[in-house]
Amino acid sequence: MNFKVFLRICALLLALITAFCALPSCDGGEEREVVSDRAVEYFNKGVSAFNIANCISFCRASATVVDRDTNEVITGYVLYSENVYKNLSTLSARKTETFDAKTKQPTTLLPTEMTHLSTSYLKDGRIYYRLDSAEGEQRDFYLPFEEDYSSAMGLYSLGNASPAGKYAVKDGDTVRVDLRFSPEACQKSQALFIENMQAAVFSGLYDCTYSTMLLSAFMDAETGRISSYTITFTGDIAIGGKNCRVNYRYEESFLSYDAAPEIVFPDLSAFSPLKKQEKE
Repeated sequence: MNFKVFLRICALLLALITAFCALPSCDGGEEREVVSDRAVEYFNKGVSAFNIANCISFCRASATVVDRDTNEVITGYVLYSENVYKNLSTLSARKTETFDAKTKQPTTLLPTEMTHLSTSYLKDGRIYYRLDSAEGEQRDFYLPFEEDYSSAMGLYSLGNASPAGKYAVKDGDTVRVDLRFSPEACQKSQALFIENMQAAVFSGLYDCTYSTMLLSAFMDAETGRISSYTITFTGDIAIGGKNCRVNYRYEESFLSYDAAPEIVFPDLSAFSPLKKQEKE
């Protein structure tokens, strides 16, 4: 079976498993233990476990614009990626296949219905992009990881944010952690995510009034390895004479810990640096 097809099948199965795991326990809850006082400790353990993990992940970042008066979905955007992580501290490497689509159903659109956007590689602190163009040509360039959008999204975006509320429950070998962040912390930690989504949906940046942000994560109680997490928040915005709400969602699911395939890099010496004026 083609490995990319295998990855997409795994993504669909994992989404179903994650949804099932979010349901209440069927065993009467005898093993459930509220451990909210350790919620941040558990989550930090999960981030630490991720930072040294070899694994595969499926990630979906999306924004849905809704008319607040009619509750009608106006438009939306989804950025979907399939990642192979080789996390080895300063020697970390990653390969990412990215797809996108402008759609009113960003949370349910299948990867096979999206457009391939790029293949990127993380190596030696740089991100190397092989970007698809509308004309069918490829463009190769690189930039420092800290200047790339992925350096401030998902798990990378939460290192300096302090939660305003926390809840955690241990159910057998699984821990669920819910962390709530203030609108100010949300706007600061998710600035790049918001910027990317607004640029895709509105082709520009607009002021919003943001809600609190909720992070929900499932992880192994013993190893701390995160199986999946979701970040959600909303922004109220006035645009085109309409009062709108933008529903932001970022979710990532992991599998194949310790069994991720090797990353085969292209000739990265052929990639040229991205110039400052090009980024602007």
